[in-house]
Amino acid sequence: MVDPMIISVNKPEGRVDLFLARQFPDFSRNMIQQMIRDGFVLINTGKTKSQYRLRPGDEISLTIPPRKITHLSPEDIPLNIVYEDSDVIVIDKQRGMVVHPACSHESGTLVNALIHHFRRLAEGSDPLRPGIIHRLDKGTSGLMLVCKSDRMMTALSRQFHERSIEKQYLAIVAGHPATPCGRIEMPLSRDSVQRKKMMVSPEGKTAITVYRLRTTFTNYSLLSIDLLTGRTHQIRVHLSYLKLPIVNDTLYGYRGEQFDINGPALHAERIAFQHPFLSRHMEFQAPLPEDMKNILAALKGSV
Repeated sequence: MVDPMIISVNKPEGRVDLFLARQFPDFSRNMIQQMIRDGFVLINTGKTKSQYRLRPGDEISLTIPPRKITHLSPEDIPLNIVYEDSDVIVIDKQRGMVVHPACSHESGTLVNALIHHFRRLAEGSDPLRPGIIHRLDKGTSGLMLVCKSDRMMTALSRQFHERSIEKQYLAIVAGHPATPCGRIEMPLSRDSVQRKKMMVSPEGKTAITVYRLRTTFTNYSLLSIDLLTGRTHQIRVHLSYLKLPIVNDTLYGYRGEQFDINGPALHAERIAFQHPFLSRHMEFQAPLPEDMKNILAALKGSV
């Protein structure tokens, strides 16, 4: 998403939607009102309504919403397929790969690769995200489930809703946790100023993260994370809240030593679920990628 434009109001200008429609004639008034409802227009860093009347001293923050993607192109991108049957695929996603196309990433995504490698994927509720039942951040590596059939997407959606799917991660963080294990239960919402970020907020959605200390180094720790809910950036925000930012996660406060890794040092190590059509519990584990192995080796050498 592009950085917001800041507009200072120097005199009474009437309704904010009419003012912006005059300032941006390429946008219809309906489009402006939708942008306001979706939170792309802020007044003095807070959400507003179309009928708000601008006053001298007000500051408008306007973020142009991403252009919608209408077409998917198959691309011959290698995939690390851990498991496949007629209903589901388990993939070990590489760090740096975006899961589905968006305004800033129309190609090179996991979805572009999936539609090249597989003839049939679940359509679900969004035909532009075939097979996608959950996601990992671009900078996170590790295991993802992809649905080949609509019946599997329905069944796994239910399991995600019931929180019966087990998801475990490994994270290298700066600092040491106060206790060897703990539970973080802090609601999350989108940051009202920096729209790319999430934040702990009493008005947010329930988010639960459980951590366990695996190894300590002089100034760093390796944590095992159980994700009990699946909010955007959940692990990153919760660990930052504990003053344990993930290595290389500068968006959420990491300011430590620079390591050679293309994203936060976070890896989806294990996923387990009940296969509804094979009637058995399935569990998969992905080895730690080389970039995180190298960081751990460097930290061991510095002790």
